[in-house]
Formats: sequence, C-alpha cells, structure tokens
Amino acid sequence: MKKSSLISIIVPVYNVEKYLCRCVNSLLKQTYHNLEIILVNDGSPDNCPYICDKYAEQDSRIKVIHKSNGGLSSARNAALDVMNGDYVFFLDSDDYLHCETLTTMLDIANQYNAELVQCSYFRGKKDVFPNIKIKRNVEIYLGNSIFYSNKQNIIVCGKLYSSKLWQNVRMPVGRVNEDDFTTWKLYYKADKIVVTKSKFYYYYDNENSITASQKKKLKLDFVDAYKERIAFFYEKNEVLLTKISQWRFCLPLLNACIQGSLTKEEKAFCRKLFEENACDAIKCSKVKLSHRLLISGYLYYPSIIAWIYRIIMK
Repeated sequence: MKKSSLISIIVPVYNVEKYLCRCVNSLLKQTYHNLEIILVNDGSPDNCPYICDKYAEQDSRIKVIHKSNGGLSSARNAALDVMNGDYVFFLDSDDYLHCETLTTMLDIANQYNAELVQCSYFRGKKDVFPNIKIKRNVEIYLGNSIFYSNKQNIIVCGKLYSSKLWQNVRMPVGRVNEDDFTTWKLYYKADKIVVTKSKFYYYYDNENSITASQKKKLKLDFVDAYKERIAFFYEKNEVLLTKISQWRFCLPLLNACIQGSLTKEEKAFCRKLFEENACDAIKCSKVKLSHRLLISGYLYYPSIIAWIYRIIMK
C-alpha cells in the first residue's frame, strides 16, 4: 500500500461520555491525516450521540452511525460493513492513542509489506499519554509462525489490519469474549505479521467499560471460542496448529478449575475438557517446557498442582 492509504478507525460508543472526547481528540491529533473515523453510537443513553454528531460537524473525516444497542460486536460489524479504508484499526472509546501511532504503524506495513501490524500498550488510569520511545526494531512473523510465539495478543484493538483480512470475517454477536472468536482468524489469514514493541495504545482501566462488565459475566464463554478454533484447524489438517490451540485451551481451563468461581458441575465440565486436550498439548514440541510440566502435572496430580498454583498466583 502507498503512504496515502486510507485508514478506517472503528470506535464503538456506549455510555462513555466522560472519556469520548479524549479518545476522539487522540485521533484528530494523529500525524497521519488520511483517516476515516467511524463512531458507532450503539444506543448510548447519555450524551454520547450528541458528542459524536458535534465532532462529525467539525471534521469531515468523522462519520457517525446511530443504531439500537446490540453490543460491542454488533457495533464493530456495523462499521466494518460500511468502511472504505485500505486498512482498519479498532479503538475502544475509553482508550486513546499516541499521536504517532498510525504514521508509524503504516510505515511499518509499507516497509515490510505486512498485512497486520501489532503494537504494544500501556495500561492504567492516566489522562495524559506517557513519554515513549518509538522503537524501530520489530519482529516479523511469516505464515503461521506467530501461533508458535508468545506475541499472540487476542485483543482486536491495537492492530493495523489490511482491510482484505476482514473479508468474510465478522465478530460474533451475543458473545462475551468476542475477540477470542476473531483475532486468530486474522492471524491465520495474514501472510506476514509485524510486531513493534512501541507502546502506542493506552488501555484505560475503566471499571464501567463494556469489556469490564463483560468479564464479570465471562465464566465459560471462552470454551466455545477454543472449540471452534480447534475444530477449524483440525478440519484444515493443520496438525501443529490444532495441538497449539489445545495447549492454549488447556491454560484457561486449568485456571477455571483451580481459581474460577464456578459451580461443581462447571468445574467437572472444565476438567473433562482439560483431560480431552491435555495429552495432545503436552506432546507438541512448540509448547514451552514450563507449560508442558504444568499441564501434565495437573493431568496426573491435580491436587498437588492446584495447591502450588494457588500459592504462586496469590
């Protein structure tokens, strides 16, 4: 893509009157200007609809979609259906960006001919972006190699995607952890992924955010996400990716069994799924030794490993 590529930025908006201006202002301050900023008012009950419309009046790059409340996935999908960008970037409305984010990430995409560029992020409750060093060194992942690394980041935000990756991909409506169902598909479709350690994205810890409220309801919604992922790779005859997905699945299952606020029946269900996937996971050469030991230990000595795990996680 050329340097003049259009970047569509998708911002779902719901009940964030306190944070919305900071978010949108961080986009208007970007040093890269060829932007399509799509604010999706997802039936917000506060003054967000008015704020969105005011911004659209002030800057022609801003488009507003007003829709009835359908949740985070529904809002993002509505924007994906109408976006025009060569690239797409997702930003939650209580988060914000460093001013050089899109310039740098697009430069990386152009330099390395990458379909997906991933940045690092700060997390906290600051209203001013910390001073950062823009790091020029990057990590390049070809084919499916990112699945074998520790650079997988399931969060859909903080990534610059070629819009082509989103063809025939949409986020599941009605799910709590929609990113778990989606991001791995984009990793799989991308021929080249570049990861920069530069912390361009500020993830604001808002206890009332959509994501935070969803986490309280999370429980076992991750199960369907991983089962779908494992089945997909199995049907594609991607043996190694199937085992890696089983490994990734075992870790939240283990945590749910030991620390999750689940019923006795739910823990038994998780334990059964853990046993079904653990044997293949520990045979995978790409799995870290420490994780193989943890998974095999919990498979054969669950009480001992649970006791040790609780001590470590305190």
